[in-house]
Amino acid sequence: MKKTIAHLLNITLFTFLISSCATEVTKTEVIPKDVKTYTSTGKSILISPVTVIPGPKGDIFVSIPTIDGDTYQKAISAGLTKSNLFTRVEISGTTDYTLTTEILGQRTIGAYISVELFFVRYELNESGSGRTLWSENIFTYAMLSPDDIYVGDERRVAVLESASRENINILIEKLAALISS
Repeated sequence: MKKTIAHLLNITLFTFLISSCATEVTKTEVIPKDVKTYTSTGKSILISPVTVIPGPKGDIFVSIPTIDGDTYQKAISAGLTKSNLFTRVEISGTTDYTLTTEILGQRTIGAYISVELFFVRYELNESGSGRTLWSENIFTYAMLSPDDIYVGDERRVAVLESASRENINILIEKLAALISS
């Protein structure tokens, strides 16, 4: 009986330690750091709430970090603000353009060498007419070698944050090419 109780206590402690090791995505780490700046277009843009297509779920032993819609919306907004491409970047109100975003997939592959795949669909519309000016799926990935960071959730989160930053940087470049032309 004592062995059974000790065994159950060990399992409970192990489960608690594993579940408490989950590392959350850091909202500020999703914001691009090295954003190219542009001459302002004099236009404004609304960043609509981001839709996230649910991906694989973790379990009690393995957590799968993901970026939620609110975090990604704020990261896009911060990245576009840093780029100076628009005079105003809003998450509500009336603007010249509306950007809708849907995270189609976010998936970490590998344990020893982590690769994060991040797949997002963007659509830019004129706010007044609703006419679609541009839409595209942007696929990015990031990879960390074993030397970059130790194993576990922190590795997965770092890779996911890196892939999402790259995705936003590509979005900004594509919008700049479209709006500035």
